[in-house]
Amino acid sequence: MTMRPIFLIVCCCLLVVFSACQRPKSFDQGLAAAESKMGMGDAPAALRAYQYLAQRYPEDPRRPAVLLRIADIYSTMLRDQGKALESYGRVIEEYPLSEASMLAHERRAERLLRQGDLDGAIQDYEAILKFSPDHPGRHRYHLLLGSTHLSRGSYGQAREELAPLIEDATTPPHVREQALFAMAESFFLQGRHQMAVDGYRLLLQQYPNSELAGEAKLHLATALEEMGRLGSAKRVAAQAREEYDNETIVDSKIEGIDKRGRKDVYK
Repeated sequence: MTMRPIFLIVCCCLLVVFSACQRPKSFDQGLAAAESKMGMGDAPAALRAYQYLAQRYPEDPRRPAVLLRIADIYSTMLRDQGKALESYGRVIEEYPLSEASMLAHERRAERLLRQGDLDGAIQDYEAILKFSPDHPGRHRYHLLLGSTHLSRGSYGQAREELAPLIEDATTPPHVREQALFAMAESFFLQGRHQMAVDGYRLLLQQYPNSELAGEAKLHLATALEEMGRLGSAKRVAAQAREEYDNETIVDSKIEGIDKRGRKDVYK
């Protein structure tokens, strides 16, 4: 045997020994190494480290969180949404009742919404509430589900999710505030202007300093305008100028109300 083949064999053996030495000797050691690579921003290396943990320690109770981290790396660091959706699905399939599964449902729903898959997002939110009806974040999940129905144009279904949030005394204030706005929006988008007016006014009465106040007042002005109450519409639109982040839109709304008023005079 010549020296070159012997040299290659020796190198391969050394490489195998070196690789074996580099492998973590426990789950904790492997997790620390993976987290270190994450901290350094080395996404590919971190991904490989987490994948090794998931494969090497199938019975470890922390495995669901590792699988979730793999999905997050694909989504936020590698920007591979196809792999991310597949990986979130793996968490849900293998650990359907775990906290990691609830988070996987939520994060998959967020990505499906960005892709315009409203039905897929609705299924994920419904799954969370089905398998974990007493989840500490259930109010927020009902809000997300109602808001997604609203985006889909399913106004009645949206209100079925939102109404209990408004009536439930245990609903966190910021969730109830958003539910009131979404409820009013459901009537506004459906063309039920009086119900929309009542909804926006209830929001502004109970949450006068809401970050949604500017948009609520602008939509309230539009609803009043559609009902022919132009004076009230103009006053509300003028109030919106103080809170809405685009004065040009507010000024355009006021100008439109004035034009409509002049047309009505000459009818």
